[in-house]
Amino acid sequence: MRIAVIGAGTFGTYAAAVLAEQCPHAEIHVFEVGDKRCQSEAEIGYLSRGSSRYQGLSKGRYFGLGGTSNRWGGQVLTFSTCEFAEPSPFLSEIVQLNERYRADIARRLGIPLPAREVDLGNGLHSKEGVWLSYNRRNLYRTLRLDRMPAIKIRLGCRVTRLEARSNTVTALTIKQGQNLSVETFDFYVLASGAFESNRLLMISGLSEPRMSFSDHLSRRAFVLNGPRKFGALDFEFRLKRGCMLTRRLVGEVEGVSFFVHPIFNADFAFFQDLKGLLYRREFSRVSGLMSHAGDGMRFLAEALLRRRLYVHGPWFLQVDVEAPLETGWIELAEEGDIYGERGLNYEFSVSTAVDKTYEGAVAKTREVLSQNGGSFSEVDADFTQGKYEDTYHPFGMFGSQSGSLNEFYGLYSNLLIANTGILPRAGSINCTAAIFPVIEDCIKSRFTREIVIGRTTSQKGEQG
Repeated sequence: MRIAVIGAGTFGTYAAAVLAEQCPHAEIHVFEVGDKRCQSEAEIGYLSRGSSRYQGLSKGRYFGLGGTSNRWGGQVLTFSTCEFAEPSPFLSEIVQLNERYRADIARRLGIPLPAREVDLGNGLHSKEGVWLSYNRRNLYRTLRLDRMPAIKIRLGCRVTRLEARSNTVTALTIKQGQNLSVETFDFYVLASGAFESNRLLMISGLSEPRMSFSDHLSRRAFVLNGPRKFGALDFEFRLKRGCMLTRRLVGEVEGVSFFVHPIFNADFAFFQDLKGLLYRREFSRVSGLMSHAGDGMRFLAEALLRRRLYVHGPWFLQVDVEAPLETGWIELAEEGDIYGERGLNYEFSVSTAVDKTYEGAVAKTREVLSQNGGSFSEVDADFTQGKYEDTYHPFGMFGSQSGSLNEFYGLYSNLLIANTGILPRAGSINCTAAIFPVIEDCIKSRFTREIVIGRTTSQKGEQG
């Protein structure tokens, strides 16, 4: 059996690892346009054009082994039953999968299992997340794909078309340098990121030529000078097994999700230089780190001795809300990228109606802070100028309007689409990890793994 995984990023590597576990005798081909380097959209040569302030394409996606997991903070959170008051049937099933597979995800990534949510009243919960340790953020390395004999990594290969007959994918067109080839497989995983995956569906004629999307919107709301733990609230960031355990508040305002998370050390020069060096490869930061060696010693002592994040000065609470559905759109551009493939045009325009949602989220947060004796002041914000920042969690794209999991899985009988765009809502989390359970469920329900006389075999499921 031959399986194709398109993309060696966050979801492609995760899917390949699950496939190798379930189908150890299959040939699993992972196609990656890049190489071992982590490259941005501009560096890899893809093209997107937009007139809005949204930068989810130009600054929110990366290519090469591990893809965007090279640059993400590694925040692993999954949906839980407290997330949505009235989820759609499809979303409700995704939440159930998140609950079912949360332990499997923790095992596969080698992280502590997050604690259960704490009910704070008034529709708010405190939710724990896990930031992967710095050396484990790149999922290609973390999942050790290079040690799996069933997986063949094919670098410098860009999939340019999917061919389909009825609702079955029949072949891929692959561009490697100046060479084009067509290959057939039994099963396909489309995991080249929300925007590139949907661009590929559009260029292949498998979706409408223009589609909408949405994302989270962010704004700082409060500044606190006191302790990080007060009353029933605990915003302390602790270290465990090399990972950082975090806390956020999650809730809804009139059916729109929001979350509240702390921003520490925004004005702490050593911390900002350290982040710039480690996460963005800004080597010019080295001199700054050396000049703030004293602060660095305090930072390290707090981490090593007290197992927590050192916090310098006041800290902030930032409120993120879901933008309304269809806030943005993408369509194929006439202009081609360096591969000769049509790029993407996009727009992301936030209406003033979202201000009411934001005010409601701030009011709920203010109430819970006051009830727990927090010492805080509010950050002045000018709503008329729309000072929002996107946080690159696109949702509401192809597949998100499915009526059920079975309907989603059946959009194409031998194709799994794995990106955050399939979600009807982004909820109150970094929704990356919410897709891992969908990958686990789809592959495990399609391919049954058996142990026979001490030897592993893989048997194609009922759809095979």
